[in-house]
Amino acid sequence: MTIRVLAHTYEHMQRAIDRAYLINTYGDVWKHARLKAQQYSDTEFLAAYPREGGIFLDAVREGAGPIIDRIAADIRPVFEAAVGDAVQNFQRIDVQLRQRTEYVAQVGQDIATFDQVAAHPPRSGGRPTQTDQSLKRLISSSPW
Repeated sequence: MTIRVLAHTYEHMQRAIDRAYLINTYGDVWKHARLKAQQYSDTEFLAAYPREGGIFLDAVREGAGPIIDRIAADIRPVFEAAVGDAVQNFQRIDVQLRQRTEYVAQVGQDIATFDQVAAHPPRSGGRPTQTDQSLKRLISSSPW
């Protein structure tokens, strides 16, 4: 993990901790809300070494339960929605894969391989392709 990623991640973690503390303390948060000097000690966490498998950054602090609960309550719905979307996407891809496999099995030998298409690309019905047009445009506008 690069230092830049690590620095940004810790910075965002601290902002989330500060916001959660302010919400727990005042019941709401306002634009540009900041901690008072005496509140910093309540939001200081000790960072552990990052773990492998993604960006896993452990941080500990005694008595941090309400802050962690508040952050988890805000993050949980987002992750649950993402997991639900991932399951739906997987199911759609699974259906598409089965449909494509059935199609290929039905058509059989009539399907051209990538190598065949690359060796003999289809023309666009006599119309110049985008490649042809772009080359002509470059040649016609060149100063030589």
